[in-house]
Amino acid sequence: MMPLDLQELKAPAVITLLLFLISVMGSGILFTFIFYNQLFSHADTVKLLLIAFSIGSPIWLLNSYLFAHFKFVDFVAEGGANVLAIMGALVSIPVFYLPILLGFYFEIPGKWGIGSIIILEFLLFLGLLYDQIVLKKDERTKINS
Repeated sequence: MMPLDLQELKAPAVITLLLFLISVMGSGILFTFIFYNQLFSHADTVKLLLIAFSIGSPIWLLNSYLFAHFKFVDFVAEGGANVLAIMGALVSIPVFYLPILLGFYFEIPGKWGIGSIIILEFLLFLGLLYDQIVLKKDERTKINS
């Protein structure tokens, strides 16, 4: 087995990995703990990590896809897939942690937590759509004038 050389790790890869762990794994574990405490208490570590990954990764992938689709960032010029992964993670953090904070302070059921994540994702989509249609249209009219 080859030893792990930490000097070969690049900063974008480390940042991407840390943000991925915070936005996907951390949010999935906290979401399970806050909204489905019984499941959290009875699941062993491997099952809990799989549940956390299955909760957090679709939102992270969707956010990364949305930023690529709407060309919010020129990810080819900026650094490729690392930029998309970082942007998806940065947006996934508030999408997950706002419902988690609400669930921490108020006794709300899990379906309300899931619903609030869906609503926040929909608002993000509308914001990106607004940016694409309205704000980019204003830039084109300024250039043509």
